Amino acid sequence: MEITQQQALRNNIVYDMYLDTADQNYVVARWCFQRNLALDFLWNATHCLEKMMKAVLLLNGHSGIRAPGERQSYGHDLERLLPEVSALAGDLLPDLLIKPTEIDMHWRVETVEQFVGRISDNGDAHNRYQVYGYTLHREDLYKFDRVVYAIRRLCCPLDSYLFGKIRHGQPTVTFREQLERQADYMPHLVGSRFAKLTDPQASEELRHAALNHNLIFAADYDHGELRCGSSALNPVLGRRILLPDEQGATGEQAAETVELADWVIENIALPSSVRSQLLEARNRLATRT
Repeated sequence: MEITQQQALRNNIVYDMYLDTADQNYVVARWCFQRNLALDFLWNATHCLEKMMKAVLLLNGHSGIRAPGERQSYGHDLERLLPEVSALAGDLLPDLLIKPTEIDMHWRVETVEQFVGRISDNGDAHNRYQVYGYTLHREDLYKFDRVVYAIRRLCCPLDSYLFGKIRHGQPTVTFREQLERQADYMPHLVGSRFAKLTDPQASEELRHAALNHNLIFAADYDHGELRCGSSALNPVLGRRILLPDEQGATGEQAAETVELADWVIENIALPSSVRSQLLEARNRLATRT
């Protein structure tokens, strides 16, 4: 299929609005992971994947707002976006995230769906305030790289001709066919935000953040030590309100926790499910004061 002038203009908008900003989120996410800034890694990783998946849809004739026939929008929900992208990708998207042979560490094998779901949950907007807590494993950086690489390759009009239009003597190869033939082919890399951030003339700190231990984008880079490890955080509301309820707090402790729960429910914006959970715990505690 040839790329028309109108399609080329639309594609240019998508590359600027979605892919370039996703590339930047990707580098920032990697920097945060390597500095043990878990919440900021999750926030930027979620934005990166959301933008790349919406770019895939828009570049292939789909809406970036909602799935066909659906009334509910994608919003920032990676788990709603991934099935639509997977349907377009076919075999171009991996099923399992397997440990690379270049590293020696404990590795939990996950499907792409499981990993994206975990990033989506932990990178939820409410978790900016540590509402849910999080768990990150050391291998998650490598998994993130693998998923970003796979989805970024799809950021092209898959069934359009690689050269845009049929010209005399040129092969009628589509982007999809080229991706299937060449595992290291990455569309729209030259001149992209990622290319500029990783250019030898770019900031050394940003370049190192983008390429250090990035085994799939930069296998030949002089990788240094990766000092970050696993990290986890239990949600503060769980520790302060739900845990006393679970432990059967009574008397003065129960009354203190009820007062705290009332203040939280009245003054802090929370997801309805979390608010309901706190209210139920508060009411149980109130019977034990």
